[in-house]
Amino acid sequence: MKIETNVICTKAKFNRDAYLTLMNDQVHFDCSDGEYGPITVSLSQLEEAILEHKNKLKNENQTVTQPRCD
Repeated sequence: MKIETNVICTKAKFNRDAYLTLMNDQVHFDCSDGEYGPITVSLSQLEEAILEHKNKLKNENQTVTQPRCD
């Protein structure tokens, strides 16, 4: 059974279609209208990167809100 969820579908440079789609346990991204084929990464790899990015944002926000000691 194929499970598919569209994340984005938009126009890219040179009026090409661009999409980011979750397919089963993989993430597919293509902005070449299929000319070169999609870039594919595992869903778990994307989840790890999102968590890492959120932690960086959280740490950055904590740094910004802490008072400076001059």
